[in-house]
Amino acid sequence: MKKQIFVAMIFLMVSFSLADFNCTLVDGSCGTGTSYYKLHNYTNSHVSQYNYTSENYTWQLCCDGPDLSRECDESIIFNMNNYTNAHASFNNYSLGNYTIRNCISSDAFKSDVYCEYAAYCPQN
Repeated sequence: MKKQIFVAMIFLMVSFSLADFNCTLVDGSCGTGTSYYKLHNYTNSHVSQYNYTSENYTWQLCCDGPDLSRECDESIIFNMNNYTNAHASFNNYSLGNYTIRNCISSDAFKSDVYCEYAAYCPQN
């Protein structure tokens, strides 16, 4: 059985979880989790790379799970047109200026982690 990440319009994502894998959009620090990208606001926002430090980008996607990394060998969450103050595109669109990839992978799940876009996130 494949593990799926349902992404409801990248900037409207609230949270998703699968077994020992959990991601949540938080305003502030990730604590022990790993940051994957940052947002200026909760909705209708520009995005920045996870390691961009600015008081204007306080929202971030934080994930906890076994052996998580930002390697792009498994799943591209989305592509960006810049490292900060950026627009985002679907993970299968990398033409033009959208060449900076935000990715998630796990050695524990191997090729079972992938992203899918949906209008809403189902409960299970």
